[in-house]
Amino acid sequence: MIFQHALRIVSRSELGDEAEREILRALEAARPGNLAFSYLATAGLELPRELVLNRCAANFFGYACINLTDDLSDGDCTYLPEPARTGPTVQYLLQNLFAATMVKASIPADTIAHVAADLLAAGAAQLAETRTTEWNYARSRALAEGGAGRQWAAYGRVLFAATPLDERGPRLTHDLGIVGHVARDVESNDVRITSLTEDDRNRFLDWARMLSRNLREENLEWIELGLRSTDRALCPRPR
Repeated sequence: MIFQHALRIVSRSELGDEAEREILRALEAARPGNLAFSYLATAGLELPRELVLNRCAANFFGYACINLTDDLSDGDCTYLPEPARTGPTVQYLLQNLFAATMVKASIPADTIAHVAADLLAAGAAQLAETRTTEWNYARSRALAEGGAGRQWAAYGRVLFAATPLDERGPRLTHDLGIVGHVARDVESNDVRITSLTEDDRNRFLDWARMLSRNLREENLEWIELGLRSTDRALCPRPR
């Protein structure tokens, strides 16, 4: 539902067939991304349907933009023709779709400023990652907090603006983003985990497990559903 709404927004923007085609490729590559999270997190909010869809679609545009940025950096952008030439422009289009859709979703100006600050911090952390050749606890944690935590805090700000979760929601999504990031690194045997010393690895995983426990104490269904996918990686059952 959110994905189809995002496609309608692209179509209404009258960008031309070529631009729409490349944006669609980037959106498809980003699926499922934060679609399920956005849907579940807004399910209990008493907001007009169109406003909710716009907030969720804005978040997906933002996610797709960051996903494309990461793929271009890693050389993994296989879904765009001549990615070195077309990728930056598609990224530019997605970034502006994100901004324009936020405005349509009745996000207050001061919240948008906080969203921008979060995403600036996330971008700086991702840039630091590209220059990191050796990992330790401090560097892995800094990337998790900046690259994942601040990114997902921004999504929380968009979803929960002017709702009962306006203040604490971004903190919750910040921590949820970190837990998900660490769990994915464990599952993929990422160098950010595998190259750590045993002490650093234990500290790093214990930190993520602490955040997971604290999140569960919130007793929110969308958090519980989000954490279920991380339990296997962070809390494996003994054999």
